[in-house]
Amino acid sequence: TRRKDVQWLIDESSKIVTDEAFERPYGCWNKEQTNSFLLSLLSGMVSASFVFARTAECGDYCNEESVQDQDKVSGGSYFYGLASNGKRWVSLDSKHRRETIVDFFNNRIPITGTFTDYRGRTHVVENQTFEQLAVSHQNHFLKTGINVVEYTRATRTDLAKIFIAINSGAPLAEQHFRNAMNTPLAAEVRKVIRGFQTFANLYGPAAKAKMKQHEDFVKIFMHVEDEGQKISSETLTTLFRKGEEVGLNGSFRSIYPLQIWNSAITIVSELQKIAGAKSKKLAANKVLLYVIVLNRAFEKGYRITDYTKFSEALESLDKKLEKDSSAAYGADQKGTHKTNFYFEWKRQNWGENRRFRAKALWKAIKGNVGQFGMSLIDSVEVEEL
Repeated sequence: TRRKDVQWLIDESSKIVTDEAFERPYGCWNKEQTNSFLLSLLSGMVSASFVFARTAECGDYCNEESVQDQDKVSGGSYFYGLASNGKRWVSLDSKHRRETIVDFFNNRIPITGTFTDYRGRTHVVENQTFEQLAVSHQNHFLKTGINVVEYTRATRTDLAKIFIAINSGAPLAEQHFRNAMNTPLAAEVRKVIRGFQTFANLYGPAAKAKMKQHEDFVKIFMHVEDEGQKISSETLTTLFRKGEEVGLNGSFRSIYPLQIWNSAITIVSELQKIAGAKSKKLAANKVLLYVIVLNRAFEKGYRITDYTKFSEALESLDKKLEKDSSAAYGADQKGTHKTNFYFEWKRQNWGENRRFRAKALWKAIKGNVGQFGMSLIDSVEVEEL
C-alpha cells in the first residue's frame, strides 16, 4: 500500500484504464452517495484503498518461467497492449470514486452539505462546484491522502481472482463475479449487450447495476441449448468457468456451440423488434415468455410477419393459460400438486418446468399461427453452380 493524494489521482487518471470485467456498470452510485463521498474527502477522511495493477510490470511478470504458458500468452498481450496505449494501471476497484473525484475537479458535479476543514471548523456549501470553493478548501481537497494498492506480479487470471477476493464481502451480484472471470464467454456477453441496447434498456437502473441484462442473455443461450436444463446461479457460473481453460482471448467456439449462440442472438434481435412494435414498454419480466415461443417458432421453421399482432396475441394467451390453470387447480378434487399447472410454471420463471410452459404455449399456437402474426419460412431450392 502506498500513500498518495487526490491531486496525484487526478493527474494520473488518463493513464488508468477501467476494464469492464473488473468494475460494476456506471450508475451504481446515486447523487446522495456521490455527494457524501466528496464531502468526506473535503473533511480529510480517508476512503477505502484504490486498487490497481501496473501494466508494464505485470506484463514482465507474465514472461517469467514460473508462469503457465497459457497465462504468458494471454497475460502478456493483455498488459503490454494496455501499456503500449499509454495506460500504466488497470483499475480493479474504485471506478466510481475515481470518476467522481475527476468529475468534481472538472466542475461537472456540484456538492451540497457540510464538511469540517483541517482546523475543525464547519462549513456549509450549497450546490457548489470545485471552482466555487474557497482556494484553501480546494487545496485541502487536493492534498487529502488516499491509499493506493498496486499489484506488479499478476497474470490476467490473477486479476480476476483479486477482484473476486476484494469484493467477496461486498454487495455485488453474482454476474459481477462471472463478468470478471478469465473466460471468452464474459467478453462475448459484454459484446452482445453493447450491440443490443434496446434489449439492455428493457431493464431498469437497479437491474442494470446488477448486470441482469447480461445474465438473462446467458440464460437465453442456455434455454436455446436445452429448454429443460437447469438454470441457476451454480449452472451459470459453471458455464462461465468452462471457458477458463482457454482464457479471455481464447477460442470461444472451441468451448461453446456457436450455432446455438447465434440463435440466442437472433432471439434478442427479434425481442428488440417486438419492443419497438409495442405501444407500451416490453417488461423485462416477460422476456422468458417471448424467448420460449420464439425458440419454438424458429425450431419449427416459422418467422414473425406482424410483430404487434404477435405480441398482443401471445400476452393474451399467456394470461388465459394462467387464469384457466388457476381455475382448474382451484376446482381440482384429486389433490394434484400445483407444479402440474401453468400458473406455477410461469411463477417459477427460469426454473426447469419452463419446458412444460413452452409445450403448453406452443400447443395452443401451432394450429393458429396466423392469428399470432407468424408464417412458415419459404424454402427455396438453390441449384448447384
